[in-house]
Amino acid sequence: MSAIKYWVWLNALKGLGCVKIARLLDFFGTPENIYTAQDAELKEAARLSERDLAELKNKSFDRANSILEQCDRLKIKIITMADAQFPDRLKAVHAAPALLYVKGRMMDFDEEIVLCMVGSRKATPYGLVNAERLAYSLSKSGAVILSGMASGIDTAAHKGALKAGRPTTAVLGCGLDICYPPENRGLMEDIAATGTLISEYPPGMQALAGNFPARNRILSGLSLGTIVVEAAATSGALITANYALEQGRDVFAVPGNIDAESCRGTNSLIQQGAKLITEASDVLEEYSGLYPHKLIGTKEYKIPEAAQSTPVYETKCEVGLPEGLNATEAAIFGAVADEKTVHIDRIIQKTGLSAPEVLSALTILQLKNIIKQLPGKYFSLDQR
Repeated sequence: MSAIKYWVWLNALKGLGCVKIARLLDFFGTPENIYTAQDAELKEAARLSERDLAELKNKSFDRANSILEQCDRLKIKIITMADAQFPDRLKAVHAAPALLYVKGRMMDFDEEIVLCMVGSRKATPYGLVNAERLAYSLSKSGAVILSGMASGIDTAAHKGALKAGRPTTAVLGCGLDICYPPENRGLMEDIAATGTLISEYPPGMQALAGNFPARNRILSGLSLGTIVVEAAATSGALITANYALEQGRDVFAVPGNIDAESCRGTNSLIQQGAKLITEASDVLEEYSGLYPHKLIGTKEYKIPEAAQSTPVYETKCEVGLPEGLNATEAAIFGAVADEKTVHIDRIIQKTGLSAPEVLSALTILQLKNIIKQLPGKYFSLDQR
C-alpha cells in the first residue's frame, strides 16, 4: 500500500491537530507505524485524550481514498513532511502541517527570497496602490511574493507580482478546488498557471473562519519576512506578523496616516520594532548578502501605466464614477457619494489618505464641478 495513503489518513483524522500529529511522528517515525501502533504505545507517545485514541482506532481508508481520487482528478499534488520538496523553512516552525496540497509549480522555497505580503481586506486606495507597487518592484528585483488571496491587500500583492511577469504563491484557508473569495476566480487561475496554490486542507474543505488564523502560520513560515501594508488595530494581518516574530522571521510595515483607523495596526508594528519601509529596496537590503544570486537589481521599478490598476473606494451610492479621475480622486468621490454631506475629517478617515492629499484632490474636484464645499469644512456632490 502506498505510503501517501497513511499520510492522508492521519491528516484527515478529526480533532487531532498538527501539534499532536507532530508528537506522534517524532515517536513513531511514520504514519504507517502510527496506524499499526497499539493503544498503550499511542498513550506513551503523546498526550492524547480518549477522543484522540478513539479517532486513531478508525482504520478505514474511505476518507483517504476519496481525497486521493479528488486530488488525482483535480491535478493536485500532495507533498508530505517526508518528501524532499517539503520546505525546511516550514518544517522548522511550531505546529507545521504534516502535508501540503499543491496546485501549480512547487518551487524550492528554501532557495528563494520569499516575502509574505498581507493587510486589510477592506483596504483603502492608499493601501491597494502601495501593495501593488511594492509587490511589482520586489518581484521585478527577484523576490517571490506570497500572500493569502484574500480581498484587499492580498489581491493587490498577487496582481503586482503577476504584472511583473513573475510567479506568486497563494496559501488558502480552504480546499484548492474552492475559490475564496469567489470574485478572485480569474486571479486564482492566473496564480496556478505560473506560480503555486497551497493549502493544508483537502479538496472540498470550505473557507471556515477558523481556518484562516491557522493558515497564517504557513504564510509566515514559508517566508523570510512578512510585509504588512495596511492593517487596523484588530486586523488578521497582525496574526501573521506575530507568527513571523515567533518563528524568528523579519517583519516590515508600511507607515500610514496616524489618524486613520486602517493604519493603526501597521503604525503600532513600527512602534514595536518592525522595520518601516517605503520602497522595495528597504526590504531587499536585508537579504542582498545572503541571496545575491537571486537579486536582479535593487532599483525601484514602476508599473507601466497601461497595466496600472485604479483602486476605487467602494461606494454604497449608485451615483456613477465620473470619467478621468485618478485613484485618489476616485476614492474621495466615493467617500463623499456615500453621504449627503461629509466633513473633511470623515473623508480622511474613510479613505486612509493624508490630509494634504485630500485637500489637494478636493480642490481639483471642485474645479471640475464634481464636489462642492459647504460651510464648516463639509463637502457634498455638486449636482450642477
